[in-house]
Amino acid sequence: MADDYQNESTRSARFEKRRRTTKLMNYMLVLAGILILLLIMLYLFTGDDDESGNESDEELEIADTNPDDSEEDESSSTEGSNDEQDTAEESEDQETEEESEEQQDDAESSEEADEMDEGSDFGEDVEVEESDEENVKAVIRGNWEPYETQQEEPHSIDLNEGSQDRQELEQATAMAINGNRDEITYWWFASDGNPNYIEATIEDQSDGEIYRVHLEWIENEGWQPQLVKVLEENDQLYRFQ
Repeated sequence: MADDYQNESTRSARFEKRRRTTKLMNYMLVLAGILILLLIMLYLFTGDDDESGNESDEELEIADTNPDDSEEDESSSTEGSNDEQDTAEESEDQETEEESEEQQDDAESSEEADEMDEGSDFGEDVEVEESDEENVKAVIRGNWEPYETQQEEPHSIDLNEGSQDRQELEQATAMAINGNRDEITYWWFASDGNPNYIEATIEDQSDGEIYRVHLEWIENEGWQPQLVKVLEENDQLYRFQ
């Protein structure tokens, strides 16, 4: 009888212990579940905050970058406008400079012609014109009389130094520029095979001007100046160098 009671008591103690152990494990499982749930929630909220922070940083970077891009665009636009303005100003300056040079050249040519027309005495009924011909500054036109000849017909050109024909040629060319024969250097006479025509290249030592006098032989009258060109330089000088 006593043994039965003792066995019953032992069985009850074991059951109670097992029930407490089971209850404790249930509590621990519940706590573990709550802890896991809290960790999950914490992770989710923390991830959202990080993503929001990253998005905010990216927006901030974009916001920071856009003003720079705008400034660069404005700067490029300003530089392009300045370059166009500089180019336009340089073009205008160059055109103005070219116009000034052309006006100056025209004024100088006009002054040279005026000086020849007014300052030099080529005689009566003489006109001085500007010329576009190469190496020719001006052209002198006049109604010159033939230089009276002492020669008889038929006439033939004789350019030898001291010949009658040469002396009359020199006198006729001096007459054409209204100069003194003794102050003139006779550089070259050329007929180009024409028996009645001479081109004389001369230099007036009194003013240093170079002339080319065109003369024609008038039968029984002598050499008559037809045209005088004022040269820029002596193009026959090379023959004596």
